[in-house]
Amino acid sequence: MFWGTRRTDGVKVGKTTTAFPPLAADYDTFVDGGKNSPGGAVYTGDHPYYIGRPDLPKSYGYVGGQGSAGRVAGCTANPTDTPAAATLHQEAYFETAFVCLNYQGAGKDKIMDSFQWGFVDRGKTFKPSPYLTATDIVKHSTPTDKFLETLKSDYSGYSLVT
Repeated sequence: MFWGTRRTDGVKVGKTTTAFPPLAADYDTFVDGGKNSPGGAVYTGDHPYYIGRPDLPKSYGYVGGQGSAGRVAGCTANPTDTPAAATLHQEAYFETAFVCLNYQGAGKDKIMDSFQWGFVDRGKTFKPSPYLTATDIVKHSTPTDKFLETLKSDYSGYSLVT
């Protein structure tokens, strides 16, 4: 997920804007690498995944030409990201989730963990969220409410277990 203050050139990114009370700022928001992402979707259909998995069933709609933000081998995920667009925002925040597809064969995906990270000062200073001043990535065993809100906004038909 991405949440960021309006770009410094005034361009709105994503489909929706969300508030982070009691902060005064509204943030543009979208599923990073999703259908409302400025760079376009890595997958077609109603699957908001980012790390490319060409070995998934065709129904997942992987778009190989979009590339990948890391790799997955067996049960090990190695995500990478260099969000150059962070330099276009005074604040740019991300929440990255690890998802188990078709959890226990039940037909729904399960978010295993999520991680918050981001930057202020147009990408110069690390800050994991509008609310936190931690100096490192923040891990959650379940996604934040803002994560789920953004996911539902961009992918209303996507069903998962948290």
